[in-house]
Amino acid sequence: MLKKTVLLSFIFISAIHCLQAQRYSRYSREYDVEPQFIEFGLKAGFNFNLLAPAEDTWESRNRRMGIATGVFAQINFEDFFIQPELLLSQKGGKLRAPVIGEDGIERFEDLRRSISMVDIPVLAGIRLLRVIRLKAGPSFSFPSGGRQNKLDDNNEYANSLRSFAITYQAGIGVDVRHTRIDFRYIGNFTKIGRSLPSSGIRTDDRIDTFQITFGYQLF
Repeated sequence: MLKKTVLLSFIFISAIHCLQAQRYSRYSREYDVEPQFIEFGLKAGFNFNLLAPAEDTWESRNRRMGIATGVFAQINFEDFFIQPELLLSQKGGKLRAPVIGEDGIERFEDLRRSISMVDIPVLAGIRLLRVIRLKAGPSFSFPSGGRQNKLDDNNEYANSLRSFAITYQAGIGVDVRHTRIDFRYIGNFTKIGRSLPSSGIRTDDRIDTFQITFGYQLF
């Protein structure tokens, strides 16, 4: 009886060990990493920006591309997660504006507005099929500089930018082992600027952005 009990115990323990090994092996082949409560990595990509001008007579032109780069963390709760990030982003856009010249004749000028921002998104999301992430949340933006290529005496455009803006983000991500691909839409709760003091030109625009980034999980 004792021999049978020992033998059955050995078979049972061996079976559990084999099942755990197979589960870990399958997970490792698919993800090459053990599940973690907190993950951290680097990311970089592109913003495709369109300015929505505050001036009724101004027109938005084509989307303008900028760089986005920074770090991310992800706090996992089974299929739910929270993802804070710190990003340096280039935003802005192209506008077509009517301008009255010294001869009193109205002409159209093509303006380019560029804004450097520090963005801090705090997103919440869910996992689908382990490799797809759906997420959304607020982002807190801090303009660190800006310029307008024309009609900008003494760099007044940069001085007209607000020190703080709130945006929102929503998107989808795909995980392939340590690599992450993210697609997002970014909109504005608040405007980014005021009027230029000397010209009275309004800069309280809103920015419409599509963002694609590529990330790598370090640990």
